[in-house]
Amino acid sequence: MFGNFDIVHNNNENKDPKDLLLALKKFNETDKNDFFEIFNLDSERLFKEISLLRELSLVSSCRTDNLLNELIYKIAKTLQVEKCAIYILDASKEKFNIESCVYGLDIYSEEFSSIDSNANEFKIKFVTNNLFGNNKAQTAFIKSNHEIIGILAICSKEDNSEFNEDDEYFIKLCAAQIAPTIENGRNYKQLQLQTFREKIINKINNSIRMSLDLNTILNTAVYEIATALNVSVCSIVKFIPAKNMALVTNEFNTHGYNNPLLTEAYTPVIGNSVNERILRTLKSVIADDISKDSDLKDYPKTRYEIINGVKAKSILIVPIMFESGVFGTLTLNQCNKTKKWSQDDVQMIENIAFQIGIAINQSYLLEKIKSLAIKDELTGLINKRNFNERISAEIERAKRHSGSLSLAIFDIDFFKKFNDTWGHLAGDFVLRELGKIIKDNIRKSDIAARIGGEEFALILPETDINNGYEFLERLRNAIQNSDFSFQGKKLKVTISGGIIDIGQIKNKNIEINSLIRESIEQADSLLYKAKKHGRNRICMQ
Repeated sequence: MFGNFDIVHNNNENKDPKDLLLALKKFNETDKNDFFEIFNLDSERLFKEISLLRELSLVSSCRTDNLLNELIYKIAKTLQVEKCAIYILDASKEKFNIESCVYGLDIYSEEFSSIDSNANEFKIKFVTNNLFGNNKAQTAFIKSNHEIIGILAICSKEDNSEFNEDDEYFIKLCAAQIAPTIENGRNYKQLQLQTFREKIINKINNSIRMSLDLNTILNTAVYEIATALNVSVCSIVKFIPAKNMALVTNEFNTHGYNNPLLTEAYTPVIGNSVNERILRTLKSVIADDISKDSDLKDYPKTRYEIINGVKAKSILIVPIMFESGVFGTLTLNQCNKTKKWSQDDVQMIENIAFQIGIAINQSYLLEKIKSLAIKDELTGLINKRNFNERISAEIERAKRHSGSLSLAIFDIDFFKKFNDTWGHLAGDFVLRELGKIIKDNIRKSDIAARIGGEEFALILPETDINNGYEFLERLRNAIQNSDFSFQGKKLKVTISGGIIDIGQIKNKNIEINSLIRESIEQADSLLYKAKKHGRNRICMQ
């Protein structure tokens, strides 16, 4: 350490590198007392410099979040000044920013808490003088490997004396000594931050791997992000272009803000400048201070929703990609104050958004696979296997609640004729169109299935035999009156069916599978009865 001190001290432009020889020369020109007075003054300065190096070296060994505050305190006390601050370079923002307290000031203007990285000496003096409220601020660059990484600024000596050459030298000495300390502290802090962020990403990735439920995954993501970055609101927004709608599907609100864009709320996709920008550029929207972003604050719809509605002061909105397009956005709102989104913040959120996009794609693929497993691909109705599971569940429910439950079975009249006359493409066409008509006419609680080639079944919960018969008659008429046009030819399609009230047999003391089999057989026998009496009709129990 002291070797470094000698280099700094001896190379100082304001000092003769051979202080002792200077004193001896002075001694030759004067008396003995003058010599010792000069020598003692230089010794006092030497002691002060060594003490300063020792104090700052103790701080340099610290690995605390208050490293900058410790440095500022030591410098202020050693140099005996009333005010002191350190500006640290943020290369991504091209600014020197105050990242700690300002010694001697409890409150200071945010306007003077940053300096442009390309500012000249006059501009630096202007900012620091305004920061301290004094026009005698002294500054020195903090350099690491010949690169400027910060600015040391001090003001107001405790004894109210003016700064002299020795003081300027000490300030430069402080800047030289704390440079590696700041660099090491920043590296340590960056390592801590990187470790912390990796933990967040790992938590979300583990949630994606361990859960098949998309809602659980998205809720985990917004919670972890909001709490980790301490943002006011974190949301997942889904775009529904067909309805020009951006729907909030998942949200975590850390500070209890009265946010109108809660889950299930929506904004337009087209007509919202943020959403339009996301769709146009496929890039993140970053605003440290919305009031300074003209595209946001001057766009009436966006201003109403984000600034007046959410009351956001800073936003970070990252697109979530789905297949070859945009699923929606991962949105972070800071409402209580402006927030400077660092490059690491943006990179982490974009990484998480990418993982969320993968999870959404996997979830949709899984749902598609599940759908194929339970649904008939041609008609879109459930298949026979799923029908057996559903009717079993509905019978059990009807037993518990003593409710009505009707079962209808019907098929297409003369279906073989379509295949024989027009080919199997015509038969598939009829089945597809019939599936659409059935889905358009049943209730949400009703269950429709294709259980054979041209045979269908309907489970009608909370429906007695009379109401079930009326419904099936309406469905028969709807099919009869529908336009089945295939390759320019109009096909006549009708159905025949039978309907029973399972309630009449559900109380029999028989096993559930036997009950299902008996119910299907009874409905099936009524179907053949309808065919025997001329088709295009429904027979009831």
